[in-house]
Amino acid sequence: MPWFRLYHEFITDPIIQSLSFEDQRHYLGVLCLKASGVLDRKLSPKLRTGIISKGLGITNEDATGVQARLMEIGLVDDQWQPLAWDKRQFQVRSGVVATPPGGNAKAYVYFIGEVDGSEVKIGYSKNPWARVKDFQTGNVKQLLVIATVATTESSEVATADAFKAARITGEWYTKTPIICSVIKEIQQKRIKTEERLLNYVAGYVVATKDTDTEADIQTTSASDPKTALWRLAKTLLGEKCGSLVGKQIKLCGEKKVFQALGETAGKNPAEPREYFLGLLKNSGNGTLTFGRLKAMSSPEVLALAEKFGVPTYGKENTELFPKLIEAHNRG
Repeated sequence: MPWFRLYHEFITDPIIQSLSFEDQRHYLGVLCLKASGVLDRKLSPKLRTGIISKGLGITNEDATGVQARLMEIGLVDDQWQPLAWDKRQFQVRSGVVATPPGGNAKAYVYFIGEVDGSEVKIGYSKNPWARVKDFQTGNVKQLLVIATVATTESSEVATADAFKAARITGEWYTKTPIICSVIKEIQQKRIKTEERLLNYVAGYVVATKDTDTEADIQTTSASDPKTALWRLAKTLLGEKCGSLVGKQIKLCGEKKVFQALGETAGKNPAEPREYFLGLLKNSGNGTLTFGRLKAMSSPEVLALAEKFGVPTYGKENTELFPKLIEAHNRG
């Protein structure tokens, strides 16, 4: 439902007080019509006056008099538009959620703060847009609902835990790179649910494991790489993905599996299993590992030895592994 800002000075402003009680009420009615979009429709002057007079509960003739009196003291123009409306209302800045999104969500995880501030409030509410007013009390900074995702009451703890290392106090957090990245993904509508948010966080940790600072990696509850790996794998590939992931780790190494899971989570493909395996297949010609060799059959190992000119002399496969790895990785 559309809403507008009404300042407390309305009750003491000398210009407003110069109006009769009835015209003060008429002016409030005009503001409501503006907020609802009625005044921004392309209408003929006659039709516009008729709609406004009906909205204010007065006759067309009385409406003309009301407009004249409001124009005289600089509150509206000749099109009934409230003057200085944009200056007095919240401006919807790029990426900022100003009104509740559509859908059937029963609650939201919210990110509230200054758009360019270094801190953000992360919490749970059925109506975070109404809570901004409470948070604004005693705060000189202008707070806005920066982003929201649909959630359930029970999931509030999971989201709070995901960013616990960035917590300053209560629900206030430092805007670390991962939190900024999550907010951007929500604003661009690539993250729409709490489940997707947690998947993205786990994927972020996996994908940045070797590049981000330790402090940033620890801004999630999945700061242990193995925990992040298995939680993300189960979400993307299903609960019974253990054998599949285990085999890929042996074939390609843990690092490549981490990276493939992270990229799969970031892309959110329709068929995550096929996408994940495709990434690993394309990276399969990378570093040869002991685990990858061990997962091969004897004929595959012998074929690889022949390819790189490593003599076998009837040796067991495990005796060939060091030489094969050295020859393969040397190029």
